[in-house]
Amino acid sequence: MKRFLLIVYAFSFIANVFSASPNFSKWSFTAEYGLNYVFGDYTEEISAPLPPTYGLSVEYALTPIWGLSADFYNFPYKGINTTKTAYFTADLINSDLNATINFTKMIFPNSKSKISVNGSIGVGVASFTSQFTQPYPIGGINHPIVDSITPPKLISSIPVSFLVEYNLSNQLALGVRAHYRAYMSDNIEGAPQLNFKGSTNDYISAFTLSVRYKLNATSKSHLRNIGMREYEPDEAIALINATNDKVSKLGAALTKLEKKVDNQGRRIDSIKIFLSNDGADSDGDGVPDQRDRGGNTPPNTAVDFWGIPLPANNNINVTQNANKKTINNTEAQFGNGSDFTPAVYFDFDRIELDDDALEVIGKIAEKLLDDNNLMVEVRGYCDYVGKNPYNEKLSIRRSDRVKSELVRMWKIDPDRIITNGKGRIIEPRAQYRPNRRCDLFLSK
Repeated sequence: MKRFLLIVYAFSFIANVFSASPNFSKWSFTAEYGLNYVFGDYTEEISAPLPPTYGLSVEYALTPIWGLSADFYNFPYKGINTTKTAYFTADLINSDLNATINFTKMIFPNSKSKISVNGSIGVGVASFTSQFTQPYPIGGINHPIVDSITPPKLISSIPVSFLVEYNLSNQLALGVRAHYRAYMSDNIEGAPQLNFKGSTNDYISAFTLSVRYKLNATSKSHLRNIGMREYEPDEAIALINATNDKVSKLGAALTKLEKKVDNQGRRIDSIKIFLSNDGADSDGDGVPDQRDRGGNTPPNTAVDFWGIPLPANNNINVTQNANKKTINNTEAQFGNGSDFTPAVYFDFDRIELDDDALEVIGKIAEKLLDDNNLMVEVRGYCDYVGKNPYNEKLSIRRSDRVKSELVRMWKIDPDRIITNGKGRIIEPRAQYRPNRRCDLFLSK
């Protein structure tokens, strides 16, 4: 029994070490138990209880049909000669290398049956020891009991077996195996005194019950559990699998791209927030605090994109007549442009552009066309007359009207134009044409 347990441990260790397979599980081992019968020069004693046969085997499946195996069996036996003048006991240990075949899968390649018929053939080596005893008188003369022990001998063997198995699960199978083992010896009884010289070689037959354990059969398909179609899929299935792999890779690449786009989207959102005119405006100059570099700007002071006050406009002649046009020298607006903010003016409660306004817009468009790095902010105002909500909307409409002219007539990129409606200007509290305007601020 100790020898049997050591062998079980050794086979288990070897099978686990070599059990890894990239696509299929291929290793399995069996434990077997049964009885044997010796065909030789002596008659085996079958009336007495026969000693049990046990064995182990390890198989490596090459395909669902073919495989290779190594086995180890212990065949104890005992017998008596036909004249009952001598008997023997022997113990034979056999180890073989075999080629295995699954007849069921060979005949029905895609069979899903739980029952399979298998076979094996191989070559091996055996070692046996025996004890020979003569307790009977020979030739009428009483002889004492003569015992002789045969030292261990090595002989070669040719094993053939047939196995019928039933798969209980992906990992376990029960089976019944029939053995035929021929030995290159005419005396496996170890009793040369009564050996029949020149007779055929001896052999052993055996029947054993087996339990097979298939390694890794739960984590991947074992070759003993599948058919040839699954083992060698046709071209269409292979193409589908390859396509699925490509789709999976494209999905992973798309996920990475989405992350990059999301990061860029966050950057664009931060830029939009920076450029937006929304947010707290402590000094009321139209530039939110997050961008305002001008500090506390006095009310109604013209400022640039950064909230820095612009120089006073000394090139425009303004009259106090609220019903007459006040701009009479458009060219002067661009003569020494370093201290002047171009502006267009509107009639009361109107957004239409007159000739003077179109001329100013044309000058601004030329500058934008000459320098692609320039941007323009169109900041709209209304005079005091009217309600605040209405004037806020009117100032936005005026800014949008100027932007529309630059885009539609001069083909300026709309992303280079910022519109900003500031509503009404408090002073003077009357209809006042200079306050019904849009200032145009150029910046890089």
